[in-house]
Amino acid sequence: MAGEHDRPVHALEEAADVRLDYGTLTPLIKRLETHGLLKRQRRADDERAVEVALTPEGAALRRRISNVPVAIGDAMGLTPEEIRTAQDLLRRLTANATRRPADATRRPAGAEPSGTAS
Repeated sequence: MAGEHDRPVHALEEAADVRLDYGTLTPLIKRLETHGLLKRQRRADDERAVEVALTPEGAALRRRISNVPVAIGDAMGLTPEEIRTAQDLLRRLTANATRRPADATRRPAGAEPSGTAS
């Protein structure tokens, strides 16, 4: 999240990074701010834009939890390469699922349309 950058980041940029829509990310940002882990401010050159950055407490928490992904991978018994492969596949699945709505009329090749089989 914001702590992965050396500068404050635009909230919309952050939403894209974590694959959440802005409406979902906003309450999370507010909660992190309430707990003193994140600060947000309007950009001076564009009052509509909100930038977020980790507070010192947020940066400390990020450092403390930075080993969690490795621990999860170890617990799953996967090599780093297998984890990267799984992440790549999940990203593709997510991109494909969000790019186009499920086609209710799609059927296996050679299958008859519903209600036309004799």
